[in-house]
Amino acid sequence: MQTYKAVFVDYVRKELKRDGRDLEPELLKQLSEADRQEYRSLLPVSWISPELGGRLLEAFGPVLFPTAVDPVFEIGRGQARNDMTGIYRILLKVATVPMVINRAATLFGTYHKTGTASLEHVDGEKRGAFFINEYPDLSDGIRRTVGGYIMGLLELTGVKEIKVHLNDSNPNAWRWDISWN
Repeated sequence: MQTYKAVFVDYVRKELKRDGRDLEPELLKQLSEADRQEYRSLLPVSWISPELGGRLLEAFGPVLFPTAVDPVFEIGRGQARNDMTGIYRILLKVATVPMVINRAATLFGTYHKTGTASLEHVDGEKRGAFFINEYPDLSDGIRRTVGGYIMGLLELTGVKEIKVHLNDSNPNAWRWDISWN
């Protein structure tokens, strides 16, 4: 089922050409013929299956971030930095972490046809949990990029000692535990 918007492809294509290098040929070698054809035709507004999204992210990560502990997580982290430019970057410096994460939860439906996102946070606490509910086929790759995206957003707010941990024990309620200082 086509439930995931391929917004990450624009960021990935920019990253593949960073520093004047063209890493796309290396990436294409990592994909099956069918996935190569899909990738070539994708636009950021294209709807794809979470399985295809996961396969693409798993191929992109090691090419873009070969020395990272979790290259797929780094795609999400980099995409947050890429997406939040101009006025958004200024607003992130004055917004509270719960406001930022809650806004990300609100926007979830723009990029996913399945599932709902929410934030659980107690006022005054420097921790919370981000949930994606009712999306059992959300691929591991997408779940890892969500964690990276959260990390990237929090870094842009200026908070320190950020921890983002995925608890994937319940596929009907994916949970990222978040803390910061």
